[in-house]
Amino acid sequence: MPAAPVRADAGRRLSPVERTYLWMLLPALVVLALTVLVPLGLLLRNSLYHWQFSKPWLSGFVGLENYRDMLQDARFGASIWRAFVFIASTVAVEVTLALGLAELLSVRVRGMALVKSGFLLPMVLPPIVVGIMWRIMYHPTLGIVNYFLRFIGLDQAWLAEPGLALFSLIAVDVWQWTPFLLLMFLAGYAAIPQELYEAAHVDGANRWHRFRGVTLPLLRALIVVGVLFRTVDGMKIFPTIHIMTEGGPGEATEVMNYYAYKIAFAYTNVGYSSALSFVMFLLAIAVSIGLIRAARRLGATI
Repeated sequence: MPAAPVRADAGRRLSPVERTYLWMLLPALVVLALTVLVPLGLLLRNSLYHWQFSKPWLSGFVGLENYRDMLQDARFGASIWRAFVFIASTVAVEVTLALGLAELLSVRVRGMALVKSGFLLPMVLPPIVVGIMWRIMYHPTLGIVNYFLRFIGLDQAWLAEPGLALFSLIAVDVWQWTPFLLLMFLAGYAAIPQELYEAAHVDGANRWHRFRGVTLPLLRALIVVGVLFRTVDGMKIFPTIHIMTEGGPGEATEVMNYYAYKIAFAYTNVGYSSALSFVMFLLAIAVSIGLIRAARRLGATI
């Protein structure tokens, strides 16, 4: 049986410079441990206890009971489905719109920089401001959305109808965060050599063929990175939902993280809320790892 290969640097001592780098990293590692690992450990610990503010005399260690309750909680399952619908819809629409806008705005003409700056304005607004602004705009009688739709008979109670509330929030998220992906894709366009487009043009390719054959393959890794960012952001959406619907009407916009918030601060069950939050953390890690691997296969350096 052949011996296992030995690495050339096996057993090598660290050089003074490398030891200095490690000492310089130590403060950052300590801060990371204090701000991430310690709260995560406390979250896991709390998830193993029955801890309810309204009944503190019943607090005690329950092991995996909170996790068993979670498997039987249909409301939590429904909140995961709503989160999936929200994330899948927003990411798909935002990527499509951002790619289309990037293709249009990549033309080098006078004044295009000002136009690009205008498109980036929504993403610099705080989510709370966006939620208040769109809640007013969606108002059934005073809002500007229904003001224009009323002329063609399409005015609705956008945030009061269970079938429309979630998609109204999706529209808000698309409006605010499509510029983020647009900014990423414009940077990707700027890195593509113009010679490739000129060669495709000489071969008789029209604009659609150039986009499909040149732009899209070279932006695939960047698109996956953008999907990763927006997916993670979508999993932790909170201010917009809290300001606009508070998870309603009924449970129509109650996604998984907002459900965990309600369990903790409306029903005061911190133990069960901690279990929900820890499971959401594991789901976020799993999704992130999958998307990072996909991005690396496509050539992204992340």
